[in-house]
Amino acid sequence: GSSLIRVSIGSSDFGLDEYTCCDIPGIENFELHELDRRDVVPILKEIYAINPNVKIIGSPWSAPKWMKREKDSNNDYDSWTSGRLKEECFDDYAFYFVRWIQTMQSEGFNIYAITPQNEPLNPGNSMSMLMYWQEQADFIKTALGPAFEQTNIKTKILVFDHNYNFDNIESEEDYPLKIFADAEASKYIAGSAWHNYGGSVSKLDDIVKTAPEKEIFFTEASIGKWNYNFSDCLLNDFNDIFIGTMQRNGKGVTLWNLMLDENGAPNRPGGCNTCFGAVEISSDNHVITDRKSHYYNIAHASKVIKPGAVRIETNGYTKKGLSYMAVQNPDKTIGVIVCNKNNVSQTLDFQIDNNSVQCDIPANSIVSLIW
Repeated sequence: GSSLIRVSIGSSDFGLDEYTCCDIPGIENFELHELDRRDVVPILKEIYAINPNVKIIGSPWSAPKWMKREKDSNNDYDSWTSGRLKEECFDDYAFYFVRWIQTMQSEGFNIYAITPQNEPLNPGNSMSMLMYWQEQADFIKTALGPAFEQTNIKTKILVFDHNYNFDNIESEEDYPLKIFADAEASKYIAGSAWHNYGGSVSKLDDIVKTAPEKEIFFTEASIGKWNYNFSDCLLNDFNDIFIGTMQRNGKGVTLWNLMLDENGAPNRPGGCNTCFGAVEISSDNHVITDRKSHYYNIAHASKVIKPGAVRIETNGYTKKGLSYMAVQNPDKTIGVIVCNKNNVSQTLDFQIDNNSVQCDIPANSIVSLIW
């Protein structure tokens, strides 16, 4: 039932090497990396064989190094970690996205959305690049948006792709709202993307109130040795990320990563070496050895919330620690997801029109229903 995935444009901190799709200077040298052709494309084709309607969000962890400059000067910056995009490379970088989307289309994959930069306020990842809000706005309105327009690219542009608390950088507070306020940039932008490594999902209340016409996607959350307790992660992530995002006009959720091995690999030096995938596989024989909390979060939501579903109002019984939301799917079925963080079970009676569905919600559980 899963219908939304996120892939890196080039490599990330979970790759077999650091690379982009144009490491030889000159946008004319754009080419999918050999590792992407060997691994990513075939896997995506297997996914499409199961569900050809899967939507893909693409995000770069870094521009090619020849497009990067030092943080505080225009000097060349020969590192995958940190740096900023040279202004004179705006057009080349815009067509980097165009070429990636067109290349993926030629392989059979329609790219639903892109973000201009993964975690634009984080310069410390193994592959990373700073892109402050003004820079992202300028890039979109002068280069990326016009390039999409010129080449008839319909892929959505989602800004930000980072934390609710804007990494506590005062000048970057309300990053997406500042970009939306620039009419020349905003006309190219579908919405914003979010991570939860800092701050609270309640920040989205401000976003919805100020820019109700803009879409919201949650694009990244991780679990790992630093935070993992199955019960806590299962309940908190379902409550905050899935119900919390979609109750605030969120259109979709992706988690990071879908699959890693027992060593949290593949990963890169300087990236996360202690993360878990939603599914853990054995590096020896590639069989599933564990399904982590994120697996069950994704499974419960995707079983009952279908592409094109519309959230419907719920009212009535409330209780601290109990959250739920309902949708009407395109086939007119009703899907409900419930999170009960209490130590006692709850019995809920869902009524719509003349129909009634009763369900026992066990203590400390997540439940999904469809009828």
